[in-house]
Amino acid sequence: MIAHTHRALAETADLSAPGITRGYLRGAVRAFLVLMALYAGATVFAVAVASSAPDAWEREWFDSGAPDPLHPENTGRSAQVLHRLLEPRELRVLRYRIYSSRSGGPNAWAKPGGAIFVSETLLDAVKTDIGLATVIGHELGHHERRHILDRFSRALFVELPGRFLLG
Repeated sequence: MIAHTHRALAETADLSAPGITRGYLRGAVRAFLVLMALYAGATVFAVAVASSAPDAWEREWFDSGAPDPLHPENTGRSAQVLHRLLEPRELRVLRYRIYSSRSGGPNAWAKPGGAIFVSETLLDAVKTDIGLATVIGHELGHHERRHILDRFSRALFVELPGRFLLG
């Protein structure tokens, strides 16, 4: 048998009381501010990691030297344009190579370690070597400015923990 305890109405909590609502609101604002501070701190840390990582680390982590099983390495016109762009050797010390992709539309993208992918649709659309040099130069700029490493480190230090914490 369960014993019942009777309390006077004055002793029970009044959830509509303004003091309780303000307390919950203050707690929610504090939690939000702490999360934003953690997010900003993690972002600053991720950018610092990406900008200070030596080229040797990027080569070791992302460039196995093995051929890409899904994309053949391009040895045609785009490879020749890439080699001409690399002649001054003022870029970061990565093993730059170019791959052909059969992906949907005209597109090009860079991956860590020096890989550049150019879709066959884009290769067909770009008629001159100057146009192709513009596309490849743009992707080399992503490598030079470490955009790929920055994106990777943000995913590792900001997005992954955020998804883990917030679901």
